[in-house]
Amino acid sequence: MEESSEGLEDRNVVCSLYISQIKNPELNIKTPEHEFMAEEQNLTTKHLQSLLNSFDLSGKWNILKTSCGFLISFANEVDSDKVVRNNLSAVFGPMQIVRLRRRRPFLRQAVFLREVPWAIQLNDLRDALIKQGITPARVERKRHHVRIEVCQPEHYEILLRRGLNFFGVIRFQAIPDRGIRSYRSWHNPSSTLLSDPNFVLQCYKCQGFWHIAANCRHDVRCVRCGDRHSIQFCPRPRSDPVCCHCCGPHHAAYRFCPVRLDLANAIPVTLMLTTRRVPNRYLPYPRN
Repeated sequence: MEESSEGLEDRNVVCSLYISQIKNPELNIKTPEHEFMAEEQNLTTKHLQSLLNSFDLSGKWNILKTSCGFLISFANEVDSDKVVRNNLSAVFGPMQIVRLRRRRPFLRQAVFLREVPWAIQLNDLRDALIKQGITPARVERKRHHVRIEVCQPEHYEILLRRGLNFFGVIRFQAIPDRGIRSYRSWHNPSSTLLSDPNFVLQCYKCQGFWHIAANCRHDVRCVRCGDRHSIQFCPRPRSDPVCCHCCGPHHAAYRFCPVRLDLANAIPVTLMLTTRRVPNRYLPYPRN
């Protein structure tokens, strides 16, 4: 049992609990077991430490106070279950608890390089990736494409934005692994995606339609507000988005956006240009 909130290293954290209190000035709950309710219903780090010390926790833990709540990190996930099973609302009043688990370190993301000639060996592609500063976890050929797995998120973003620079001679464009199916469907009308009447291909870079981010030449547009910045730097609250297509109260990738629905219900029209004169089916030929 670890009775101190010190000594838990960041790399040993398995999961965390985010706790935020719902303040109600009319509520004043006290129990015989835990009578350390704060004045004016304010939850403090000292109160949480006293409560965690009263539990039979098997691993180390740590408490971090944020501006609106607390983050309790655990080295053992079983300890977080013990805290959740205990009714903290009966001690501190109404509160919200969210369990946050860390992503697995071996989680990989993959991209496809389009139209890589068969004569180029995979070892040369791997050397070109390393020269570009990207460490691939796996490089394999899939028909006319080359699939590359990376472990670092920044390497994944570099491949999507810049592609593979093959020793300064040619640059191969990259497509997300989840988007290769959309790419094939776009070039194959008999595929299942294009046969879906509600399918609308949308670029997650500029929020435009009928193209993917790997081929996008437009500037970045925020999916939340439509300004020219990434969503990571958007100052607009997540609960108050605005669509850059219809100015509605939703993000630009909303499935039921009116502009998106219009595109889904649009009838495709094929135009064929020809130099041969086509006779009018309603008017007779002019006589010479």
